[in-house]
Amino acid sequence: LQKPIALFARTRRKSTREFVGVCGLSLQDLPDGRCCEFGYFLKERFWGRGYALGCRDYAFSLGFSEICALIPKRNAPSHRVAERLGMTCRGDVPGRRLPHELYAVSRTAR
Repeated sequence: LQKPIALFARTRRKSTREFVGVCGLSLQDLPDGRCCEFGYFLKERFWGRGYALGCRDYAFSLGFSEICALIPKRNAPSHRVAERLGMTCRGDVPGRRLPHELYAVSRTAR
């Protein structure tokens, strides 16, 4: 692939089909190589109910051996979610408008 691509899907509750948010993957070019970035945007009332974990597991079901998240340094809640998903901080990500840190997890480490 020449340029990063993104794939996002609408997420719904199984029982009611109510819209919960979106989750997806985006290939990102970083100085040390390419990573499959995992991201999600959920309605606040659905936070803490396992949807982020389900999205992470779906990413692995597509065959990725590792996923990452580029998180702004000042976004402490997102750092905590990444850690609950088994991700560890791998360091700073240069070249962003705001300072970011790279979090990642491999399929075998989760």
